[in-house]
Amino acid sequence: MADDTPEQKTPESSAPAKKSSDKKLFLGLGVLFLLLAVAYGVSLGPVETEAPELDSAQVEEVEQAFNDEESPAVETVETVFDLEAAKKERILGDSSAPIKISEHSSFSCGHCGKFHNEVFADFKKAYIDTGKAYLVFSDFPLNAPALHATMAARCVSEDRYFDFAADLFATQKDWAYEQNYLSLLEEKAGRYGLDKATFSACVSSEALQKAILERIQGVQAQWEVRSTPSFVVNNQEVISGALSFDKFDAAIQEALTAIESAGGADGEIPDEDE
Repeated sequence: MADDTPEQKTPESSAPAKKSSDKKLFLGLGVLFLLLAVAYGVSLGPVETEAPELDSAQVEEVEQAFNDEESPAVETVETVFDLEAAKKERILGDSSAPIKISEHSSFSCGHCGKFHNEVFADFKKAYIDTGKAYLVFSDFPLNAPALHATMAARCVSEDRYFDFAADLFATQKDWAYEQNYLSLLEEKAGRYGLDKATFSACVSSEALQKAILERIQGVQAQWEVRSTPSFVVNNQEVISGALSFDKFDAAIQEALTAIESAGGADGEIPDEDE
């Protein structure tokens, strides 16, 4: 990842340097998401299929693909958006509730879309609306469309974040697999109050990309999240897969029982704004 304080460059070298920086950012994301690449590839398949791990040859192939891939053109503008607000955790429900559930999902993941479109309403009614649990949505983008969707969502006002996220999942097939996904995201974000200039500044922000990447690295290191969606209960037990509500409910109860039996302290990862 590029350092927050870029080196001084002559005007003649600034354009190539920007291109190199963009490629490094996506290479960093590509290397991190190697174990998730297959999960994305099967995201439209059976809901409870586990993603196989990549072998060394596939790792090199994916890494090279991300290294060679050009990032979609995004206009660089001088508009300043609130980076600290964009980096804050997105929480649904009462954060004093006894159960914390962290969801690690990608906006381009078919399994994640299925969970949100078919299961999330029942989960919210049973756990969040009753005050039993609160949800922390932790972005885990699998590719460039998901990354830019993540960045745009974080620049929408915080009180409209979950509505925008629900819209992204509900209309996933209309934007996530299209070549012009950026313009589709821009139009969609506009309906949630994000003007074009701020959208452009947001999705081209290296600082925001870096914050998202560091958050993912912390999640993967601590809980070994290798597929989406994955859910961490009270910072200790991991549930993976887009399960039906009954199976998801049972998995949460099993996780809580395991945590109570272990009697361990909660694990924590750094806040996004640290």
